[in-house]
Amino acid sequence: MRERTFWMITIMLLIWAALFLVAANAMRSHAQNPLAQHAARNKPLATAEHDEKDELGSTRDAVSYDPHNGRLIVMGFVGGFVNRNDPCHPEAQLAAELRRRYSSSVYAEVFGNHHREAAHRQVMQWLDTDGDGILTTDEKQRARIIIYGHSWGASETVALARELEHRKIPVLLTRQVDSIGKPGEHEV
Repeated sequence: MRERTFWMITIMLLIWAALFLVAANAMRSHAQNPLAQHAARNKPLATAEHDEKDELGSTRDAVSYDPHNGRLIVMGFVGGFVNRNDPCHPEAQLAAELRRRYSSSVYAEVFGNHHREAAHRQVMQWLDTDGDGILTTDEKQRARIIIYGHSWGASETVALARELEHRKIPVLLTRQVDSIGKPGEHEV
């Protein structure tokens, strides 16, 4: 139990570090955008999504925060024959805690280790910000993904990361705890 608690704390710290990096990157890109600076200086944040008129009176879209831009995706896989929603398991507890604390900046979901295809589809849906069913290069480059898993779920972590890499979708971090290769799969 102590070892499991240690790994849970380690995973949580790594995810918080990734959240910090995503936030710092978003602030840096906002600071480098003169239009965003102008909008931030001249307009309250609560009304940033409304149109504003420029000096000539023509309407243009105001710069607004896009929740999909830079939103961290955290995918977890449970081990063995564990139910993905079982609140007794750290994998589910971690996702629930991330959703509770960072609901506006993180997508966090847990899947069973036999449901990698469902996890893959979910990642693709979250990344497809325009909803056209096709991921553009820009949508792929904005991806911020962390994948973690325990036991057989660790095996799925590696497999999903490889699938995403094959599609040229970057994965920031993978964390595997007590990796065990699933029967019929290559060793992790």
